[in-house]
Amino acid sequence: MSQGDATQAPLAGPPRRRAGHLGFVLRLCGAVAGILLAGEVAARVLPPPRERTPFVEDPVVVARLRPSWAGGHVRINPQGLRDEQPVGEKAPGERRILFLGDSLLYANELPFAQTFPEQLETLLGPGVRSLNSGVPSYTTLHERLLLERLAPALKPDVVVLVVSIGTDLGELLLVPHGFDGVRRHIELVGPEQAMSVVEEPAKPERFNASKALAEVSLLWRRIKNSRLYQQLRPKGRTRGRAADGQPVALDPETFRQRKVASLAPLRRGASERPPLSDAWARFEAELTAMRRTAESVGATVLVAGVPEELQVDDALLREVAARAQPPLDPEALDLGQPQRRCAAACERAGVTWLDLLPPLRACEKQPVFLPGSAHLGADGHEVVARELARVLERSP
Repeated sequence: MSQGDATQAPLAGPPRRRAGHLGFVLRLCGAVAGILLAGEVAARVLPPPRERTPFVEDPVVVARLRPSWAGGHVRINPQGLRDEQPVGEKAPGERRILFLGDSLLYANELPFAQTFPEQLETLLGPGVRSLNSGVPSYTTLHERLLLERLAPALKPDVVVLVVSIGTDLGELLLVPHGFDGVRRHIELVGPEQAMSVVEEPAKPERFNASKALAEVSLLWRRIKNSRLYQQLRPKGRTRGRAADGQPVALDPETFRQRKVASLAPLRRGASERPPLSDAWARFEAELTAMRRTAESVGATVLVAGVPEELQVDDALLREVAARAQPPLDPEALDLGQPQRRCAAACERAGVTWLDLLPPLRACEKQPVFLPGSAHLGADGHEVVARELARVLERSP
C-alpha cells in the first residue's frame, strides 16, 4: 500500500457516519408522521369531540349558546337555550315565557331545577313553559337582537328582560356604536371617581398557529378539548370549571377591588351625568324596540331588575366604601337611584317594571348572592321566582 493510500483511507469513515445519522432522522420523522397520520384518521372516524366551551360565534350577536351542548350543570337544547328539553311547536293553550339576560340568568353555578325560570314554571303550574336564553356578557343590545331572532320561532306570550343593575348599564357603554370591533373599558377619574369610557388602541392581529391548526386537524382539536390540555394551559383550570358549569369565584381581594368600581353608579346624581345618562337613554331606546318586537308576536314585556349586591349587603357596602380612594361615606350614596331611573325608562318605553331590591333585602336567608361572583345563589333565585310568579299569575 502506498503512502498516499494510507493517508486517504481514514477519510472515508465520517461520511458513512453522517449518512447513518441522516437515515435515523428520516426514519424517526417517518415514524412520527405515521403516528400523527394514524391519529388524524382515528380522530376523523371516531364521533366528533365534545367542545369545551358552550359558546359558538354568531354573525349577528357575536356569540350565542352552542346548540345541544352539555357540561356540568348546564344543558343546552337544540334551539340554543339553557333547557333540558327541546322546544317544539307551541301547543294550544300553552303559555310561553321567554327570558333574556346575561350570566346572572344563565346561572351556570346552579342546577337547572334551582334557576328561577325553572322554578317559575313549577309555581305557575301546567301549561306554562319557561325559556331561558341567558348568555354571559350580553348587553341590552345583544338581548334585543336575540329577541328579534327568537320571537318569531318561539312565539312567547311574555318576554322577561332580566336586568343586572350593577353591570348592564356599564356594559352598554362599551358598545355605543354597536359591534364595531373597538375594545373599550371604563375608568374612574377624579376625586368624585366619575365614570369615563376609554377606547383601547387597536392591537395588530397575530397569527395563531394553534387556532389555524385546529381548523384543519381534528386530532389537534381533540387534544385542545381534552381536560389535560385545559389543566396544563395558563388559566386552564378556571376556564375548565366555567365551561363545565362549576362555580368560579374571584379571590376576596380582587372581588372587593372590583366592587369599589361598582360604587360609581350609586353616587348621587350619577345617572343624570354623562356617560351614565347616555347609557340610560340608549337603554330606553332598546326597551322600546323590544316592546315593538314582542308586540309583533302578541307578547308583553316585563323588566325584572336584579340589584347590585352592594344594595343588598350593608356590611359589604361599608367595607367596600372604606376601600375607595378617598374613603367614601355610604350616606353619600343614593342606593335607590338606578331603580328609579330604570322604572322611569320602563314607563316611557311602555313595558312593566319589577323591582327585586325590596324582596331580596327582606329575604331571611342571607346572603342571597354567591360569594365572590356577584350572581344570585339558590335562595336568591327562589325569591326571584316567587316575585315573578306573583306578577305573572295576575297577567293574562
